[in-house]
Amino acid sequence: MAMSRDEEVERQLTNMINFIMEEAKEKADEIRIKGDEEFSIEKTNIIQAAKQKINEDFENKCKALNVERRIAYSNHLNKSRLAQLRAKEQAIQAIFTEVQDKLVSLSNDSNKYKELLEKLIVQGLLSMMEQEVSIVCREEDHDVVNSTLSNVSAQFKELTGIQPKLTISTEHRLAASPVAGKEGVACSGGVVLSARQGRIMSNNTLEQRLVLASENMLPLIRMKLFGRSETRKFIS
Repeated sequence: MAMSRDEEVERQLTNMINFIMEEAKEKADEIRIKGDEEFSIEKTNIIQAAKQKINEDFENKCKALNVERRIAYSNHLNKSRLAQLRAKEQAIQAIFTEVQDKLVSLSNDSNKYKELLEKLIVQGLLSMMEQEVSIVCREEDHDVVNSTLSNVSAQFKELTGIQPKLTISTEHRLAASPVAGKEGVACSGGVVLSARQGRIMSNNTLEQRLVLASENMLPLIRMKLFGRSETRKFIS
């Protein structure tokens, strides 16, 4: 039995609707699958980026911790070295202080002290090479210095051919001997030579000689006390 025209139209519409629905379903499935793939890719990228950031943060923290440890070790090492240096300097200073205290006793033996003064005056004269020289000494050493002048003059003339004119200054004096428990300027002995109205000077006090000796002997003293330094190439 032949379909009526209306039935035929309805059938075609139904087929068309079914085709459209099938196409829509396939397109929806395609969009869903693509969305799932994009979501999976995006999720993977986010996870990888998060992992990478965590790894970078961990690596940075490890580096910062290592830097802090190196800084702490370096600070500790520097403090130890400074403490060691202070201890060494204190030991050396104790030696110089002990020697300084013993300088006073050099003038106790009058004969040896007189010989020492002669040598100090002659050395001073040779360093100045002047004919007219004023000798400054402690007031307590005036007589012993005066007793050396003839020998000193003879020695200087023999060595240089110059006949010196030596005087002991009464206007200027070196400080007196140190006294235990008394503060202030003191001098353990020796002399200061002056020429040409004080324009040429030679300091040969015992304190000054100790300073010069300590500067010259300091490297050797360090080596004797603490051994040869691994970083020091020269000892002078």
